[in-house]
Amino acid sequence: MAAPMDGNTVNVIKEKATLCLESRKQINNVVDIISHMDSEKRDVLIACINALLKVFERFISTEEMCGISRDTDLKVADKEAEYRGWLRQQYTATVVCLLDKLTCTDRYVQKLSLRTLMKFVAAEGRHPITTKSSSHTQLFPESLFAEIMSHFLLSDESTSALLEPFQEFLQYDDVRYQTLQFIHKHLQKNSSKTTTDVYLTNVFGLLDKCSSLKCRTKSLHFLAMDTAGKMGSSKEHTKLFTSKWLQFLSCKLTPSLYKKVLIIAKDKVMPRLSNPLVLSDFLTESYTVGGVISLLALDGLFVLINKHNLEYPDFYEKLYALLEPAVFHVKYCSRFFHLTDLFLTSTHLPSYLVAAFAKKMSRISLTAPAPVLKAAIIFVCNLLKRHPTCTVLINRPDAPTDLDEDPYLYDEPDPAKCEALKSALWEIKTLQSHYCPEVVKLATRINQRLHHTEDMLSDFLEVTEEELIRREIKRCRKTIKTTPVTFVPPKGLFGAKSDRLRLHWLLE
Repeated sequence: MAAPMDGNTVNVIKEKATLCLESRKQINNVVDIISHMDSEKRDVLIACINALLKVFERFISTEEMCGISRDTDLKVADKEAEYRGWLRQQYTATVVCLLDKLTCTDRYVQKLSLRTLMKFVAAEGRHPITTKSSSHTQLFPESLFAEIMSHFLLSDESTSALLEPFQEFLQYDDVRYQTLQFIHKHLQKNSSKTTTDVYLTNVFGLLDKCSSLKCRTKSLHFLAMDTAGKMGSSKEHTKLFTSKWLQFLSCKLTPSLYKKVLIIAKDKVMPRLSNPLVLSDFLTESYTVGGVISLLALDGLFVLINKHNLEYPDFYEKLYALLEPAVFHVKYCSRFFHLTDLFLTSTHLPSYLVAAFAKKMSRISLTAPAPVLKAAIIFVCNLLKRHPTCTVLINRPDAPTDLDEDPYLYDEPDPAKCEALKSALWEIKTLQSHYCPEVVKLATRINQRLHHTEDMLSDFLEVTEEELIRREIKRCRKTIKTTPVTFVPPKGLFGAKSDRLRLHWLLE
Protein backbone atom coordinates (compact mmCIF):
# COMPACT_ATOMS: atom_id res chain seq x y z
CA MET A 1 0.00 0.00 0.00
CA ALA A 2 1.39 3.36 -1.01
CA ALA A 3 2.24 5.86 1.69
CA PRO A 4 -0.05 8.89 2.05
CA MET A 5 1.25 11.98 0.29
CA ASP A 6 1.45 14.42 3.21
CA GLY A 7 4.08 16.33 5.15
CA ASN A 8 5.39 13.11 6.68
CA THR A 9 6.18 11.46 3.34
CA VAL A 10 9.94 11.85 3.75
CA ASN A 11 9.86 10.23 7.21
CA VAL A 12 7.61 7.44 5.91
CA ILE A 13 10.10 6.72 3.09
CA LYS A 14 12.97 6.50 5.59
CA GLU A 15 10.95 4.14 7.82
CA LYS A 16 10.04 1.90 4.89
CA ALA A 17 13.71 1.67 3.87
CA THR A 18 14.58 0.56 7.42
CA LEU A 19 11.78 -2.03 7.39
CA CYS A 20 13.03 -3.45 4.05
CA LEU A 21 16.40 -4.14 5.61
CA GLU A 22 15.00 -5.63 8.82
CA SER A 23 12.94 -8.45 7.33
CA ARG A 24 12.14 -10.06 4.00
CA LYS A 25 8.45 -9.88 4.98
CA GLN A 26 8.69 -6.09 4.64
CA ILE A 27 10.44 -6.16 1.26
CA ASN A 28 7.32 -4.98 -0.61
CA ASN A 29 7.93 -1.55 0.89
CA VAL A 30 10.62 -1.06 -1.75
CA VAL A 31 7.84 -0.87 -4.37
CA ASP A 32 6.26 2.01 -2.45
CA ILE A 33 9.58 3.85 -2.29
CA ILE A 34 10.11 3.45 -6.05
CA SER A 35 6.59 4.74 -6.70
CA HIS A 36 7.56 8.09 -5.14
CA MET A 37 10.30 8.59 -7.72
CA ASP A 38 7.64 10.26 -9.89
CA SER A 39 7.12 12.97 -7.27
CA GLU A 40 7.71 16.59 -8.24
CA LYS A 41 8.72 17.47 -4.67
CA ARG A 42 12.47 17.83 -4.29
CA ASP A 43 12.71 16.62 -0.70
CA VAL A 44 10.66 13.52 -1.52
CA LEU A 45 12.89 12.69 -4.49
CA ILE A 46 16.05 13.12 -2.44
CA ALA A 47 14.64 10.90 0.30
CA CYS A 48 13.70 8.24 -2.27
CA ILE A 49 17.12 8.21 -3.92
CA ASN A 50 18.93 7.96 -0.58
CA ALA A 51 16.57 5.24 0.63
CA LEU A 52 16.95 3.15 -2.52
CA LEU A 53 20.74 3.51 -2.33
CA LYS A 54 20.70 2.29 1.27
CA VAL A 55 18.46 -0.67 0.41
CA PHE A 56 20.14 -1.93 -2.74
CA GLU A 57 23.71 -1.33 -1.58
CA ARG A 58 22.87 -3.74 1.23
CA PHE A 59 21.27 -6.32 -1.09
CA ILE A 60 24.17 -6.15 -3.53
CA SER A 61 26.75 -6.54 -0.74
CA THR A 62 24.91 -9.58 0.70
CA GLU A 63 24.61 -11.05 -2.83
CA GLU A 64 20.87 -11.55 -2.36
CA MET A 65 20.26 -10.84 -6.06
CA CYS A 66 22.79 -13.41 -7.34
CA GLY A 67 22.05 -16.83 -8.80
CA ILE A 68 21.32 -19.79 -6.51
CA SER A 69 23.80 -22.51 -5.65
CA ARG A 70 23.19 -25.92 -7.30
CA ASP A 71 23.32 -27.63 -3.89
CA THR A 72 20.13 -25.85 -2.73
CA ASP A 73 16.95 -27.94 -2.29
CA LEU A 74 14.69 -27.68 -5.36
CA LYS A 75 11.59 -26.42 -3.52
CA VAL A 76 13.61 -23.88 -1.62
CA ALA A 77 15.49 -23.02 -4.79
CA ASP A 78 12.29 -22.19 -6.70
CA LYS A 79 11.07 -19.80 -4.01
CA GLU A 80 14.52 -18.30 -3.57
CA ALA A 81 14.95 -17.87 -7.31
CA GLU A 82 11.57 -16.16 -7.55
CA TYR A 83 12.48 -13.81 -4.69
CA ARG A 84 15.87 -12.95 -6.12
CA GLY A 85 14.43 -12.47 -9.61
CA TRP A 86 11.78 -10.10 -8.22
CA LEU A 87 14.47 -8.22 -6.28
CA ARG A 88 16.51 -7.80 -9.47
CA GLN A 89 13.40 -6.42 -11.20
CA GLN A 90 13.03 -3.76 -8.48
CA TYR A 91 16.70 -2.95 -8.76
CA THR A 92 16.32 -2.57 -12.55
CA ALA A 93 13.29 -0.29 -12.01
CA THR A 94 15.37 1.79 -9.58
CA VAL A 95 18.19 2.13 -12.12
CA VAL A 96 15.69 3.18 -14.82
CA CYS A 97 14.25 5.86 -12.51
CA LEU A 98 17.71 7.18 -11.65
CA LEU A 99 18.70 7.28 -15.32
CA ASP A 100 15.54 9.24 -16.04
CA LYS A 101 16.48 11.77 -13.32
CA LEU A 102 19.78 12.47 -15.10
CA THR A 103 17.83 14.70 -17.49
CA CYS A 104 15.63 16.47 -14.92
CA THR A 105 15.79 20.24 -14.45
CA ASP A 106 16.83 20.11 -10.77
CA ARG A 107 20.66 20.16 -10.82
CA TYR A 108 21.02 18.75 -7.32
CA VAL A 109 18.74 15.78 -8.08
CA GLN A 110 20.71 15.26 -11.30
CA LYS A 111 24.02 15.09 -9.44
CA LEU A 112 22.61 12.92 -6.66
CA SER A 113 21.20 10.47 -9.22
CA LEU A 114 24.55 10.28 -11.01
CA ARG A 115 26.50 9.70 -7.79
CA THR A 116 24.00 7.03 -6.71
CA LEU A 117 24.35 5.21 -10.02
CA MET A 118 28.14 5.31 -9.72
CA LYS A 119 27.86 3.91 -6.19
CA PHE A 120 25.87 1.05 -7.68
CA VAL A 121 28.68 0.59 -10.21
CA ALA A 122 31.16 0.32 -7.35
CA ALA A 123 28.89 -2.06 -5.43
CA GLU A 124 28.37 -4.31 -8.47
CA GLY A 125 32.12 -4.30 -9.04
CA ARG A 126 32.69 -5.68 -5.57
CA HIS A 127 29.73 -8.08 -5.68
CA PRO A 128 28.47 -8.91 -9.21
CA ILE A 129 24.69 -9.46 -9.26
CA THR A 130 24.80 -12.06 -12.05
CA THR A 131 26.97 -14.64 -10.27
CA LYS A 132 28.48 -14.91 -6.81
CA SER A 133 32.02 -13.55 -6.63
CA SER A 134 34.54 -16.33 -6.12
CA SER A 135 37.74 -14.26 -6.06
CA HIS A 136 39.10 -11.01 -4.67
CA THR A 137 39.52 -9.57 -8.19
CA GLN A 138 36.73 -7.11 -9.00
CA LEU A 139 35.14 -6.98 -12.43
CA PHE A 140 34.01 -3.68 -13.88
CA PRO A 141 30.18 -3.76 -14.31
CA GLU A 142 30.17 -2.76 -17.97
CA SER A 143 26.42 -3.29 -18.47
CA LEU A 144 25.31 -0.73 -15.86
CA PHE A 145 28.09 1.68 -16.83
CA ALA A 146 27.04 1.44 -20.50
CA GLU A 147 23.49 2.49 -19.55
CA ILE A 148 24.86 5.58 -17.79
CA MET A 149 27.05 6.44 -20.76
CA SER A 150 24.14 5.97 -23.17
CA HIS A 151 22.23 8.67 -21.31
CA PHE A 152 25.23 10.98 -21.64
CA LEU A 153 25.46 10.50 -25.39
CA LEU A 154 21.88 9.87 -26.52
CA SER A 155 20.18 12.67 -24.61
CA ASP A 156 18.12 15.05 -26.75
CA GLU A 157 19.79 17.95 -24.95
CA SER A 158 23.36 18.80 -24.05
CA THR A 159 24.55 16.97 -20.93
CA SER A 160 27.16 19.62 -20.06
CA ALA A 161 25.59 20.15 -16.60
CA LEU A 162 26.33 16.52 -15.69
CA LEU A 163 29.92 16.58 -16.91
CA GLU A 164 31.22 18.56 -13.93
CA PRO A 165 30.09 16.01 -11.29
CA PHE A 166 31.08 13.13 -13.58
CA GLN A 167 34.63 14.48 -13.88
CA GLU A 168 35.33 13.44 -10.29
CA PHE A 169 34.94 9.81 -11.48
CA LEU A 170 37.02 10.33 -14.62
CA GLN A 171 40.09 10.83 -12.46
CA TYR A 172 40.02 7.05 -11.93
CA ASP A 173 41.90 5.15 -14.63
CA ASP A 174 39.36 2.32 -14.90
CA VAL A 175 36.38 4.70 -15.27
CA ARG A 176 38.22 6.78 -17.86
CA TYR A 177 39.28 3.66 -19.77
CA GLN A 178 35.71 2.33 -19.83
CA THR A 179 34.40 5.74 -20.91
CA LEU A 180 36.79 5.88 -23.88
CA GLN A 181 35.97 2.28 -24.76
CA PHE A 182 32.25 3.05 -24.75
CA ILE A 183 32.76 6.13 -26.95
CA HIS A 184 34.74 3.96 -29.37
CA LYS A 185 31.98 1.32 -29.61
CA HIS A 186 29.25 3.94 -29.90
CA LEU A 187 30.99 5.96 -32.62
CA GLN A 188 31.78 2.75 -34.50
CA LYS A 189 28.16 1.65 -34.24
CA ASN A 190 26.87 5.02 -35.46
CA SER A 191 29.56 5.61 -38.10
CA SER A 192 27.21 4.74 -40.97
CA LYS A 193 24.29 6.71 -39.49
CA THR A 194 23.70 10.43 -39.37
CA THR A 195 24.95 11.69 -36.03
CA THR A 196 23.15 14.70 -34.58
CA ASP A 197 24.88 17.89 -33.46
CA VAL A 198 23.78 17.28 -29.85
CA TYR A 199 25.21 13.75 -29.95
CA LEU A 200 28.60 14.99 -31.17
CA THR A 201 28.52 17.81 -28.60
CA ASN A 202 27.98 15.25 -25.83
CA VAL A 203 30.80 13.06 -27.17
CA PHE A 204 33.07 16.09 -27.25
CA GLY A 205 32.08 16.98 -23.69
CA LEU A 206 33.23 13.57 -22.43
CA LEU A 207 36.45 13.68 -24.45
CA ASP A 208 37.13 17.20 -23.21
CA LYS A 209 36.76 16.11 -19.58
CA CYS A 210 39.07 13.15 -20.20
CA SER A 211 41.59 15.60 -21.68
CA SER A 212 41.32 18.10 -18.81
CA LEU A 213 42.72 15.77 -16.15
CA LYS A 214 46.23 16.29 -14.82
CA CYS A 215 48.79 13.66 -15.76
CA ARG A 216 49.78 11.37 -12.87
CA THR A 217 52.64 8.95 -12.45
CA LYS A 218 50.66 6.68 -10.12
CA SER A 219 47.48 4.93 -11.29
CA LEU A 220 44.22 5.46 -9.42
CA HIS A 221 41.29 3.03 -9.65
CA PHE A 222 37.60 3.34 -8.80
CA LEU A 223 37.49 -0.40 -8.13
CA ALA A 224 40.23 -2.50 -6.54
CA MET A 225 41.25 -4.26 -9.73
CA ASP A 226 44.25 -6.04 -11.17
CA THR A 227 46.42 -3.13 -12.40
CA ALA A 228 48.50 -5.40 -14.63
CA GLY A 229 45.83 -5.36 -17.34
CA LYS A 230 45.00 -2.73 -19.95
CA MET A 231 43.14 -0.50 -17.51
CA GLY A 232 46.30 -0.17 -15.43
CA SER A 233 48.66 0.48 -18.34
CA SER A 234 49.52 4.11 -19.13
CA LYS A 235 50.56 3.09 -22.67
CA GLU A 236 47.15 1.50 -23.28
CA HIS A 237 45.44 4.63 -21.98
CA THR A 238 47.49 6.85 -24.29
CA LYS A 239 46.85 4.56 -27.24
CA LEU A 240 43.10 4.48 -26.55
CA PHE A 241 42.95 8.25 -25.98
CA THR A 242 44.71 8.90 -29.30
CA SER A 243 42.51 6.55 -31.33
CA LYS A 244 39.27 7.95 -29.81
CA TRP A 245 40.18 11.53 -30.64
CA LEU A 246 41.09 10.61 -34.20
CA GLN A 247 37.84 8.67 -34.48
CA PHE A 248 35.88 11.69 -33.25
CA LEU A 249 37.68 14.13 -35.56
CA SER A 250 36.72 11.98 -38.54
CA CYS A 251 33.06 12.89 -37.88
CA LYS A 252 31.41 15.86 -39.56
CA LEU A 253 31.68 18.59 -36.92
CA THR A 254 29.61 21.75 -36.75
CA PRO A 255 31.53 25.06 -37.03
CA SER A 256 30.91 25.74 -33.33
CA LEU A 257 32.23 22.32 -32.30
CA TYR A 258 35.13 22.67 -34.74
CA LYS A 259 36.22 25.86 -32.93
CA LYS A 260 35.93 24.24 -29.49
CA VAL A 261 38.15 21.35 -30.61
CA LEU A 262 40.81 23.71 -31.96
CA ILE A 263 40.74 25.82 -28.79
CA ILE A 264 41.63 22.86 -26.54
CA ALA A 265 43.85 20.99 -29.03
CA LYS A 266 47.17 22.53 -28.03
CA ASP A 267 46.99 22.42 -24.22
CA LYS A 268 44.64 19.52 -23.50
CA VAL A 269 44.74 17.05 -26.38
CA MET A 270 48.20 17.12 -27.95
CA PRO A 271 50.22 16.55 -24.73
CA ARG A 272 48.28 13.29 -24.12
CA LEU A 273 48.57 11.83 -27.61
CA SER A 274 50.99 9.00 -28.38
CA ASN A 275 52.39 11.22 -31.14
CA PRO A 276 51.09 14.80 -31.63
CA LEU A 277 51.92 14.57 -35.35
CA VAL A 278 48.81 12.39 -35.83
CA LEU A 279 46.89 15.69 -35.74
CA SER A 280 48.92 17.19 -38.58
CA ASP A 281 46.32 16.35 -41.26
CA PHE A 282 43.46 17.71 -39.18
CA LEU A 283 45.29 20.94 -38.33
CA THR A 284 46.61 21.57 -41.85
CA GLU A 285 43.13 21.02 -43.30
CA SER A 286 41.71 23.40 -40.68
CA TYR A 287 44.36 25.96 -41.60
CA THR A 288 43.17 26.00 -45.21
CA VAL A 289 39.51 26.56 -44.28
CA GLY A 290 40.01 30.28 -43.73
CA GLY A 291 38.50 32.73 -41.26
CA VAL A 292 38.37 32.01 -37.54
CA ILE A 293 38.98 28.27 -38.07
CA SER A 294 42.38 29.03 -39.61
CA LEU A 295 43.26 31.43 -36.79
CA LEU A 296 42.52 28.79 -34.16
CA ALA A 297 44.48 26.12 -36.04
CA LEU A 298 47.62 28.27 -35.71
CA ASP A 299 48.11 27.27 -32.06
CA GLY A 300 48.40 23.56 -32.79
CA LEU A 301 50.43 24.07 -35.95
CA PHE A 302 52.94 26.19 -34.07
CA VAL A 303 53.57 23.29 -31.66
CA LEU A 304 53.96 20.78 -34.51
CA ILE A 305 56.31 23.02 -36.51
CA ASN A 306 58.34 24.29 -33.56
CA LYS A 307 58.62 21.13 -31.44
CA HIS A 308 57.92 18.21 -33.77
CA ASN A 309 59.59 19.44 -36.99
CA LEU A 310 56.46 19.39 -39.13
CA GLU A 311 57.22 20.59 -42.67
CA TYR A 312 54.58 22.85 -44.21
CA PRO A 313 55.87 24.40 -47.46
CA ASP A 314 53.01 26.87 -48.01
CA PHE A 315 52.62 27.86 -44.38
CA TYR A 316 53.66 31.52 -44.71
CA GLU A 317 51.54 32.03 -47.80
CA LYS A 318 48.48 30.81 -45.86
CA LEU A 319 49.42 33.00 -42.89
CA TYR A 320 49.81 36.00 -45.21
CA ALA A 321 46.34 35.31 -46.64
CA LEU A 322 44.84 35.57 -43.14
CA LEU A 323 45.90 39.22 -42.90
CA GLU A 324 42.55 40.78 -43.81
CA PRO A 325 40.63 43.69 -42.23
CA ALA A 326 38.21 41.20 -40.65
CA VAL A 327 41.00 39.82 -38.46
CA PHE A 328 40.78 42.93 -36.27
CA HIS A 329 37.16 42.21 -35.41
CA VAL A 330 37.24 38.52 -34.48
CA LYS A 331 37.19 37.20 -30.93
CA TYR A 332 40.65 35.65 -31.22
CA CYS A 333 42.44 38.72 -32.61
CA SER A 334 44.95 38.88 -29.73
CA ARG A 335 45.87 35.22 -30.16
CA PHE A 336 46.42 35.79 -33.88
CA PHE A 337 48.76 38.73 -33.25
CA HIS A 338 50.73 36.75 -30.68
CA LEU A 339 51.16 33.66 -32.88
CA THR A 340 51.93 35.61 -36.07
CA ASP A 341 54.60 37.52 -34.17
CA LEU A 342 56.07 34.19 -32.97
CA PHE A 343 56.17 32.76 -36.49
CA LEU A 344 58.03 35.85 -37.71
CA THR A 345 60.57 35.84 -34.87
CA SER A 346 63.34 34.08 -36.81
CA THR A 347 65.99 36.41 -38.19
CA HIS A 348 66.63 33.94 -41.04
CA LEU A 349 63.40 34.76 -42.84
CA PRO A 350 63.86 36.42 -46.25
CA SER A 351 63.47 40.19 -46.39
CA TYR A 352 60.72 40.08 -49.02
CA LEU A 353 58.57 37.94 -46.71
CA VAL A 354 58.98 40.19 -43.67
CA ALA A 355 58.38 43.28 -45.80
CA ALA A 356 55.18 41.73 -47.18
CA PHE A 357 53.80 41.12 -43.67
CA ALA A 358 54.81 44.60 -42.48
CA LYS A 359 53.25 46.26 -45.53
CA LYS A 360 49.99 44.32 -45.45
CA MET A 361 49.57 44.88 -41.72
CA SER A 362 50.09 48.60 -42.31
CA ARG A 363 47.55 48.64 -45.14
CA ILE A 364 44.74 46.88 -43.26
CA SER A 365 45.45 49.12 -40.23
CA LEU A 366 43.96 52.08 -42.11
CA THR A 367 40.46 50.77 -41.38
CA ALA A 368 41.18 49.09 -38.05
CA PRO A 369 39.54 50.12 -34.74
CA ALA A 370 41.70 52.18 -32.37
CA PRO A 371 42.19 49.52 -29.64
CA VAL A 372 43.98 47.09 -31.99
CA LEU A 373 45.88 49.78 -33.88
CA LYS A 374 48.43 50.08 -31.09
CA ALA A 375 49.26 46.36 -31.35
CA ALA A 376 49.40 46.60 -35.16
CA ILE A 377 51.93 49.47 -35.07
CA ILE A 378 54.11 47.71 -32.46
CA PHE A 379 53.93 44.53 -34.57
CA VAL A 380 55.28 46.39 -37.62
CA CYS A 381 57.97 48.22 -35.63
CA ASN A 382 59.19 44.95 -34.11
CA LEU A 383 59.50 43.41 -37.58
CA LEU A 384 61.66 46.33 -38.69
CA LYS A 385 63.86 46.01 -35.61
CA ARG A 386 64.43 42.29 -36.20
CA HIS A 387 65.17 42.78 -39.88
CA PRO A 388 67.18 45.99 -40.47
CA THR A 389 67.17 45.36 -44.23
CA CYS A 390 63.45 46.17 -44.18
CA THR A 391 63.98 49.67 -42.75
CA VAL A 392 64.11 50.81 -46.36
CA LEU A 393 60.31 50.85 -46.04
CA ILE A 394 60.55 53.93 -43.80
CA ASN A 395 63.79 55.49 -45.14
CA ARG A 396 63.12 55.53 -48.90
CA PRO A 397 63.55 59.11 -50.18
CA ASP A 398 61.27 58.62 -53.21
CA ALA A 399 58.60 56.86 -51.14
CA PRO A 400 55.00 56.86 -52.40
CA THR A 401 52.63 59.00 -50.35
CA ASP A 402 49.25 57.57 -51.35
CA LEU A 403 47.51 54.53 -52.79
CA ASP A 404 47.81 55.51 -56.46
CA GLU A 405 51.61 55.78 -56.37
CA ASP A 406 52.16 52.63 -54.32
CA PRO A 407 53.75 49.71 -56.27
CA TYR A 408 52.58 47.26 -53.59
CA LEU A 409 50.10 44.68 -54.94
CA TYR A 410 47.57 44.16 -52.15
CA ASP A 411 45.58 41.45 -53.96
CA GLU A 412 48.65 39.35 -54.80
CA PRO A 413 48.44 36.15 -52.65
CA ASP A 414 52.15 35.33 -53.00
CA PRO A 415 54.34 37.42 -50.61
CA ALA A 416 57.28 36.99 -53.02
CA LYS A 417 55.41 38.74 -55.86
CA CYS A 418 53.59 41.55 -54.01
CA GLU A 419 56.47 44.08 -54.50
CA ALA A 420 56.42 45.07 -50.81
CA LEU A 421 60.17 45.92 -50.75
CA LYS A 422 59.64 48.54 -53.48
CA SER A 423 56.99 50.28 -51.39
CA ALA A 424 57.01 52.33 -48.17
CA LEU A 425 54.96 52.40 -44.96
CA TRP A 426 53.08 55.59 -45.78
CA GLU A 427 50.05 54.05 -44.04
CA ILE A 428 51.80 54.36 -40.65
CA LYS A 429 52.54 58.03 -41.40
CA THR A 430 48.86 58.46 -42.25
CA LEU A 431 48.00 57.14 -38.79
CA GLN A 432 49.95 60.08 -37.34
CA SER A 433 46.77 62.05 -38.06
CA HIS A 434 44.53 59.58 -36.21
CA TYR A 435 41.93 60.88 -33.74
CA CYS A 436 43.37 58.81 -30.87
CA PRO A 437 46.41 60.50 -29.26
CA GLU A 438 47.91 57.16 -28.16
CA VAL A 439 47.84 55.86 -31.74
CA VAL A 440 49.44 59.09 -32.99
CA LYS A 441 52.20 58.82 -30.39
CA LEU A 442 53.09 55.26 -31.47
CA ALA A 443 52.84 56.05 -35.19
CA THR A 444 55.40 58.86 -34.87
CA ARG A 445 58.03 56.30 -33.81
CA ILE A 446 58.89 55.60 -37.44
CA ASN A 447 59.99 59.23 -37.82
CA GLN A 448 62.84 58.50 -35.41
CA ARG A 449 65.64 56.01 -35.39
CA LEU A 450 64.33 52.64 -34.18
CA HIS A 451 66.21 51.24 -31.17
CA HIS A 452 67.19 47.57 -31.11
CA THR A 453 65.08 46.52 -28.12
CA GLU A 454 61.71 45.16 -29.14
CA ASP A 455 58.52 46.20 -27.38
CA MET A 456 56.46 43.53 -25.65
CA LEU A 457 53.52 42.99 -27.97
CA SER A 458 51.50 41.46 -25.12
CA ASP A 459 51.45 44.88 -23.38
CA PHE A 460 49.38 46.29 -26.25
CA LEU A 461 46.93 43.41 -26.68
CA GLU A 462 43.50 43.12 -25.04
CA VAL A 463 43.04 46.92 -25.00
CA THR A 464 39.40 48.01 -25.20
CA GLU A 465 37.73 51.19 -26.48
CA GLU A 466 36.56 51.98 -22.94
CA GLU A 467 40.15 51.87 -21.65
CA LEU A 468 41.35 54.28 -24.34
CA ILE A 469 38.53 56.72 -23.57
CA ARG A 470 39.16 56.45 -19.82
CA ARG A 471 42.88 57.17 -20.28
CA GLU A 472 42.18 60.16 -22.52
CA ILE A 473 39.67 61.63 -20.04
CA LYS A 474 42.19 61.20 -17.24
CA ARG A 475 44.92 62.87 -19.34
CA CYS A 476 42.65 65.80 -20.25
CA ARG A 477 41.69 66.40 -16.62
CA LYS A 478 45.35 66.70 -15.71
CA THR A 479 46.30 69.11 -18.50
CA ILE A 480 43.12 71.16 -19.08
CA LYS A 481 41.68 72.83 -15.97
CA THR A 482 38.88 74.90 -17.56
CA THR A 483 37.23 74.74 -20.96
CA PRO A 484 36.44 78.19 -22.52
CA VAL A 485 33.16 78.25 -24.41
CA THR A 486 32.37 81.95 -25.09
CA PHE A 487 33.67 85.38 -24.06
CA VAL A 488 30.23 86.69 -23.00
CA PRO A 489 28.41 84.60 -20.37
CA PRO A 490 24.85 83.90 -21.61
CA LYS A 491 21.90 85.30 -19.64
CA GLY A 492 19.42 82.75 -20.92
CA LEU A 493 18.47 80.59 -23.86
CA PHE A 494 17.51 83.62 -25.92
CA GLY A 495 19.49 86.33 -24.16
CA ALA A 496 20.08 88.87 -26.95
CA LYS A 497 17.25 91.27 -27.81
CA SER A 498 18.17 91.07 -31.47
CA ASP A 499 17.54 87.31 -31.51
CA ARG A 500 14.40 86.92 -33.65
CA LEU A 501 13.89 83.34 -32.53
CA ARG A 502 12.70 84.64 -29.15
CA LEU A 503 9.65 86.20 -30.89
CA HIS A 504 8.24 82.72 -31.48
CA TRP A 505 8.07 81.98 -27.75
CA LEU A 506 5.67 83.38 -25.16
CA LEU A 507 7.84 84.74 -22.34
CA GLU A 508 6.26 85.58 -19.04
